Amino acid sequence: MLKSLSLISFSIILLVFSNVAPSKNEVQKKILRNGDYDIECYVSLKEVPSFDEDKLYHWYKSGEIHTSRYGAGGYVLHKTYSKFYKSNHLVEQGEFFYGLKNGIWKTWFRNGQLKETMEWYKGEKSGDYVAYDSLGNTIEKGRFRKNQKTGSWINLQTKDTIVYKKGDVFVKEEKPKKDSFFKRFFKKKDDEAKDIAKEKKKKKKKKRVSKKKKEKNIREKSQSTSKKN
Repeated sequence: MLKSLSLISFSIILLVFSNVAPSKNEVQKKILRNGDYDIECYVSLKEVPSFDEDKLYHWYKSGEIHTSRYGAGGYVLHKTYSKFYKSNHLVEQGEFFYGLKNGIWKTWFRNGQLKETMEWYKGEKSGDYVAYDSLGNTIEKGRFRKNQKTGSWINLQTKDTIVYKKGDVFVKEEKPKKDSFFKRFFKKKDDEAKDIAKEKKKKKKKKRVSKKKKEKNIREKSQSTSKKN
């Protein structure tokens, strides 16, 4: 009885481990040492069923990391990715989701100061972006949505703020300001005063013209009378 129970228990343990084991083998660690950098990353041993046409995929083959759109010619990068300077300082770090950048990615200067932080979602820039100078001061910040700049982008060096809408600079049209009640009231009064002044000028002119006509008529009459005499 005990023997049969132990055999059943052993079978159950084997069954559990047989189900868990493949998940452990879904990724494989890769270490690349070339040029000025060392890279530690993981690749997925699972075949990707489909690829998005407009996204950039990162994949591993023959000791190198490659990038391409709409497909991969090797094992796609998956999970943690870390790139180091030879000094052992980080250059870049982030996560991949079956070949696509995903989550928060960071880059660093050689002196160890943070250079950029960027949010990704399955191969697209989507979220907050912050840039720093080599002393650690924030120099620019904004947001991306589907690889396009959106909302307010602030340049802390030039003190400029640019607003983006779907990747393009958005210029808000300013509506003409309406004059205040008092301004409109006094403007109306000024216009009325100007009209009254114009009318007065016209009347004065008419009076001068009629006066001149009368004087002319009087002169002509006096001249004709003197001729008769």
